[in-house]
Amino acid sequence: MSGVWVCGRFLTYYGSGQHSEVCLDIAASELGVERRRIYDIVNILESVGIVSRMAKNRYKWMGTETLDATLNRMRVRA
Repeated sequence: MSGVWVCGRFLTYYGSGQHSEVCLDIAASELGVERRRIYDIVNILESVGIVSRMAKNRYKWMGTETLDATLNRMRVRA
C-alpha cells in the first residue's frame, strides 16, 4: 500500500468535517494500516497546523483553512 494512497484516504476521512478528533488506533484500523504509518502522516500534518496533539495518541483536527497562511510563513522563513 502506497504512502500517498494512505495519506489521501486519511485526509478524505478526516477532512470531511465529520470528525474533530483523530485517534491513531481508530485511524489505523479504519484505513487498514499499521499505526506507525498514521504517525508518519500526523507528524507532517502537525508541522503545518492541520492537527494538534491533545494526548498520547489523540489529535485535534484543525482543518486546512490555515494551510495557506502556514505555508506562506514557511516560505518567508526559508
